[in-house]
Amino acid sequence: MIKKRFLWALLFAALVMCGGAVYAQAPAAPEKAMVYNGESLKIQLTGMLWLEMVQNQWNAVNDTYQVWVNNQKLGVPASAFGIPNIPIKGALWGIQLPYPGALDRGSLIFDTRYSQIGLTITGPGFMGGYTFGRFETDFYGGFGTNSGVVSRQPVLRMRLAYAGIGWGGIDKNMYDVKLTFGQYYSLCTPILAMPTTLTPLPMFDKGVLFDWDQGILLSLIFGSPKAFLMIDADVSRVKSATDSAGYVTLGGAIPTGTVGTAPLYIGEGFGSNDERGPGEASMHPAFHGRIAFNLNPAPVFSMLLSVTGHFMKMHPQLAYANLATLTGFTFPYVKAVDVPSKSLGAQAKISIWIIGLQGAGWIGENMNTFTAQFNTGYRENVTGTKLLADKGRGGYAELNIQLVKVGIPLILWVHAGQEIKYNKNNIPYASATASATTFFYPLSAVGVLANSEFSGGLMWLLNQYFTLGYEFGQLDTKFKGVKGTSADFFHRMRATFVF
Repeated sequence: MIKKRFLWALLFAALVMCGGAVYAQAPAAPEKAMVYNGESLKIQLTGMLWLEMVQNQWNAVNDTYQVWVNNQKLGVPASAFGIPNIPIKGALWGIQLPYPGALDRGSLIFDTRYSQIGLTITGPGFMGGYTFGRFETDFYGGFGTNSGVVSRQPVLRMRLAYAGIGWGGIDKNMYDVKLTFGQYYSLCTPILAMPTTLTPLPMFDKGVLFDWDQGILLSLIFGSPKAFLMIDADVSRVKSATDSAGYVTLGGAIPTGTVGTAPLYIGEGFGSNDERGPGEASMHPAFHGRIAFNLNPAPVFSMLLSVTGHFMKMHPQLAYANLATLTGFTFPYVKAVDVPSKSLGAQAKISIWIIGLQGAGWIGENMNTFTAQFNTGYRENVTGTKLLADKGRGGYAELNIQLVKVGIPLILWVHAGQEIKYNKNNIPYASATASATTFFYPLSAVGVLANSEFSGGLMWLLNQYFTLGYEFGQLDTKFKGVKGTSADFFHRMRATFVF
């Protein structure tokens, strides 16, 4: 079990330390770095210099922002050591052994890839309204040509790239209407109630549906700065984990007139990074929506309530191994079908003086495009060609103390998040009528059922530009078919300079 008492002791010690601090003015906002400041066009330079130092006690998937802990109990196939598979209920199950100690070893990471650079653009008026734009990049774009050597070297990645037209402004007209074109934060990302944390992707795979979308976004705001309603809806590209999602070959039986193994979709795959994926092959757009209510009656109180959702279809292909086994096919039956992806979520945030509470939750199906599931997001039916969507749910909650509001340049927090995958595994072939009993059905080393995190930390605002922070926490991962959980304790320190 996590030593939660340590986290509360950390916050208590920080409060005691703050109690004796000399009250000072809270850091002012950074000055604007204007690249161009004309009458009808203004361009502001923004950015962040970031150094993150992370220590993991045990091996986790992605050491910098831990996605889940590697299976510490069952991870290496016993067949690799000459140990045969064993029959269980008529099917052959692969025995899994614990990872050797070297594979469980933790890490010490120094990472700068989340450093950012961007431009905020205010353009000339248009038909009684205004024009705007935003461009932002970081360096989390992937790996170099030799990932074993340069996997943590920065590669440029586009975060935001949009332009738009707007009319109104709630400060003067009690309404605001915007039409945005480009890449923006997904409406399912709880950007309005994002938890305070030191990791670049807070609650990643534990409750935050983190993503960007490319499309056309309509935003409506009605009310005043003290109380207003936000309605957002978009039509956007359907993503499906990867642009070039791997194609399925027909295997041993080659259709007449073909040579070698043939892909199901001619044009998809072949190692090309720009071919259409299963999302784009649906030939339909994705739809995202968000409704939020903001209440800000006084400086000491504010509240946000929001509901989000999305719906889209993917058209993935799959080799139906179960169907092939049941029918006696000598090669997998391959077919592409539509699989819906949908979610419903809620966000909330309340601030009373220096105390803040915020959180979000969601339920959904086939959510791999939001990096919120752990496998493909769908799986084959045992007896037919309908693909079954993986179901899951997640959420997080956070308590933060914003001492900057009383002149002490510290922010403290504790938060917890969890994601649960509650789909059923494929039924072993022995459970189906007339099934074969020779299929290798292993206990999966990556079949995550639940993933949770509990952590806390503090940030010290040296001035309006420079911040230091420390965070400590534990990540627990539960694997299917494995007793107990796999755990990783982590320490994170961060230094940032924002302008």
